[in-house]
Amino acid sequence: MQNKIYKLKYLIIISQLYPKIIEDLNISNDIINKLKEYENNISSINNNNNKNINNNNNNFKIIQLQLLSTLHNEKLNNNFYFTNIKIAYKAMKYIITYQNLKNIEDIYDLNKNNIKEVGSGHFGKVYLIKHKISNEKVCMKILNKFDENLKNKTYEELSDREKNHIKEDFKCCQWEKEIFKFLIHQTKNINIIRCYEYIETPFKIYFINENCPQGNLKLTKIPFNNELINNFIYQLINGIYTLHKYGIIHRDIKTTNVLLKLNIINNKYIIKIIDFGLSKIILYNEYANETYGSLPYKCPEIIKGKKYNFLCDIWALGISIYWLIYGKYPCLGESKNKIKNNIIKYEFKENDIKIGNKNDLYNIIMMKCLVNDYKKRWNVCELKKFVEKKYKECSEMS
Repeated sequence: MQNKIYKLKYLIIISQLYPKIIEDLNISNDIINKLKEYENNISSINNNNNKNINNNNNNFKIIQLQLLSTLHNEKLNNNFYFTNIKIAYKAMKYIITYQNLKNIEDIYDLNKNNIKEVGSGHFGKVYLIKHKISNEKVCMKILNKFDENLKNKTYEELSDREKNHIKEDFKCCQWEKEIFKFLIHQTKNINIIRCYEYIETPFKIYFINENCPQGNLKLTKIPFNNELINNFIYQLINGIYTLHKYGIIHRDIKTTNVLLKLNIINNKYIIKIIDFGLSKIILYNEYANETYGSLPYKCPEIIKGKKYNFLCDIWALGISIYWLIYGKYPCLGESKNKIKNNIIKYEFKENDIKIGNKNDLYNIIMMKCLVNDYKKRWNVCELKKFVEKKYKECSEMS
């Protein structure tokens, strides 16, 4: 019964801001009549905003949760949010979630003098902050759900590029939030960044995860040797294995999305896969078709505009290993088009080995990952089984 009340109140606000949505959702006349009875209540909410919401027994606290989940529905997505950006923003301002009751500033020290920017990307920035009670340093990624530069435009004022930009951003935000929630509760793999919690507001999502002070794999000053590289390969495969096991295709595996954390007990480095902004959950027999990823790490099938699956991460793993060995990407070019053309034709073969020999673990893995035909590319289970066998042989010999 309570859920019906919340749903009703959610529809009240939407009907007030955008009456056409009632028609689009095929709401019955009985519901519409009940909505009209609450007309005065909505007016007072519009006038006094959060104050009246709180005074009204906090009945409106989960409306945003309802709205966000419904926005994820394609029908409402198109008819409501993308039809009038101004109205969508106005609706979001009247909404409070349960998570908002837990004010992020009450938990973490967000004083400008005490935080440090440690990274940035397409969707937001990452800061090093401190938990007020434990004093533990953690990383906070601030994700912008919507491009605030577009919030004062109507649908008619948006260019086709802006419309697609809004849709893609919103879709990726939802994917990242769902994967982050899953990682908090379901996996404790040491090679995947540890996710603590997330706090959601109408326009932003704050993701809190562990701090890895040794930086990313690309910018680290650690001197590489064969033993260390082989260990990093094993850890990367272990992390990707867990992601694929749960149906998560990362789509942005690269050296800057791999962090290092020093284990103070044994003084060894632990690999941490981060950034699920382009990730997606798919079934094992499913394919994706979005052209996401960083160009040097994109597999041939993505460059060709074809559908792809988990094996795009395997190609990106091979490129990451290549960079660790040679300090550059295998497919270079003076322009993006030349790089793309080189990727389409590329395959790492025995003749391409310039460092080490064909029996070195990293060269074997690259030859299994950087296979142009994805159907012949090894999957992560095959890679994991092979690497574990190699490690077992080495330990027996020693």
